[in-house]
Amino acid sequence: MNKQAFRQLLKRYLENTATEKEKQLVDFWFESLDLEQEKNAKQSDWELLENRLWDKIQLTTNEALPLKVIPLWQNKKFQTSIAASILFLVGCFIYFFNSQSANDSFFAQHAEGNRIEENTSEKIRQIRLEDGTLVKLYPKAKLTYPAHFSAEKREVSLVGNAFFEVAHNAQKPFFVLANEVVTKVLGTSFYIKAGKNAKVEVEVKTGKVSVSERKPTDIKNNGVILTPNQKVVYYTDDKHFVTGLVDKPELLASEKNLVSFDFKDTELKEVIEKLEKSYGIDIILENENIGNCNLTGNLDGMSMFEQMDVLSHSLGTTYQIKGTTILISGTGCEK
Repeated sequence: MNKQAFRQLLKRYLENTATEKEKQLVDFWFESLDLEQEKNAKQSDWELLENRLWDKIQLTTNEALPLKVIPLWQNKKFQTSIAASILFLVGCFIYFFNSQSANDSFFAQHAEGNRIEENTSEKIRQIRLEDGTLVKLYPKAKLTYPAHFSAEKREVSLVGNAFFEVAHNAQKPFFVLANEVVTKVLGTSFYIKAGKNAKVEVEVKTGKVSVSERKPTDIKNNGVILTPNQKVVYYTDDKHFVTGLVDKPELLASEKNLVSFDFKDTELKEVIEKLEKSYGIDIILENENIGNCNLTGNLDGMSMFEQMDVLSHSLGTTYQIKGTTILISGTGCEK
């Protein structure tokens, strides 16, 4: 371990962001090097303490034998030094080799400049990346990201559920790797649900995203484009995408606080146009005569599907979700 990696490890220990294995290693250092009482020092004293700890580690692992010739088994200082060195090296050996293949290993985090955030709490945790992107990490989720993004792209990896508000940068696209799926955006907000089951789900709130396989098996059918209130589920076993609408479509940002759904003797085709514009969802009338029916009623304060239920009940129609489109069926009204 070089000094830079050592300082980064101590910094995470001080900020309480170190992994459990890292905490155990630092605690071991303090205990074995007789600095146990000093690890509770004030933050302002840690730079000095850091240097003392580093010097002691170096001294312990590199200390020369005394000039005075005495039997080694009678040299208390030598015995203590050897014991501490052995414990230190064994601890490092176990720590590094146990975590060598894991994504959150010491080398993965620091030799390659990656950082790992794992939400072990029961609440949503917010993480702000260096480009300004906000990630809301749900419980049991884990995010891996570089300390500094490359000049060409911004790329993170996700296990579990998270909501992303990506800072716009047309010259540097943002990629989220989740299981076997990659989501590409320029600047938008969306949910990703990527647990350990056999599917990954992406839901778009604002903007537009591209979702595709990380290693496409069929280049002709590799991925989909999603816009607000649309979602896609990728089934890992079957390796295919199924698109649909989110469970609770929300008003587009441009329409919030501006649109009213209070209708008075209004033709349904005009109502449908307002719903399409407000939610960014295509609504198709199976029979054009349905658009001639008139509606009177106030749909403000209802969710979109509640509004669709009221329309169906009032006009004697039915509706179905067909992928990312809503199809309204019925006999309609003559002019």
